[in-house]
Amino acid sequence: MAIVKSGGARRKFKARMDIEEMNAKATAYGRPIGKMDYLMYVGIPGLLLCIIVTLLYFSVFWSILAFIVGMIYGFKNYMPHAIERKYLLAGMNARGHYLTVTTQLATNDEKSMLMVLDESVDRVEKGTELHKEIVELVANIGTNIEPANVRKQFASLRYRYRYDSIFCQYLEQLETGLLNGNNNIDTLQEIEQYHSNLRAKTHDFLKKKDINLSNYKLIGMFILALVAGCAFLLGFDKFRAGFSRTPVGLIFGLPFLALEVKTYLSFYRDYWDDDIMSIRTSNKKDKNDKRGKKGKKGKK
Repeated sequence: MAIVKSGGARRKFKARMDIEEMNAKATAYGRPIGKMDYLMYVGIPGLLLCIIVTLLYFSVFWSILAFIVGMIYGFKNYMPHAIERKYLLAGMNARGHYLTVTTQLATNDEKSMLMVLDESVDRVEKGTELHKEIVELVANIGTNIEPANVRKQFASLRYRYRYDSIFCQYLEQLETGLLNGNNNIDTLQEIEQYHSNLRAKTHDFLKKKDINLSNYKLIGMFILALVAGCAFLLGFDKFRAGFSRTPVGLIFGLPFLALEVKTYLSFYRDYWDDDIMSIRTSNKKDKNDKRGKKGKKGKK
């Protein structure tokens, strides 16, 4: 059997999600979107942009406009990305837990694979997306144990999690064990261990990103404090009259604002890029196929 060599499920992020879609992802492994989520993901981006514009121009109109623009960005971009990451990470942890408990059950030689699947349902956190799908899988197989139906049910679940190749490989082994009457325990343990290692790498990867985020916030606070300090030292009235409302302010203020916005967007584009969380497979068959194609081209 071919074991995955390199990591993460390259899953396409849906850039535009309405509130129902975001709430569905939030409740898949947690609670619905609440007031604190709106404050954090929508209110704070609006407030930050409002503060920058206020310090530069001291204009109520432009400050309110900046607050609205920041909130729209937070709702359309920041909030979907934050909820998507939580969803993917919680889903990966739930699948990892399922692999662990199912492998433990399969070590008992007295239990058939059907018994293992049936008992594994109670080991998954109830109410979660994965629990509902495992319940449906076991129920559909329990009512019709014919090989054609077994293959159909497992194929449907694998398609649902096609972005997690390791989990799909595990499902293939469960299907094979169910059809052949064996538990494939060595292979199940190998796949479970690899998935566990990938989860550990993913958590380390995200911790490093959070450290970078903390550093970025400190730099941003320093820049805001520097601008506020200049306004305070000169006096807010003098700063507004001599900078905010003059051509000098427009010449220096607009590029500064544009640079801040560009830096913010660039940082968060990289921050939300979770390439390690996608999982790719590579095996000898794929390599041989590629070599074969190259060989044919060479002959031509």
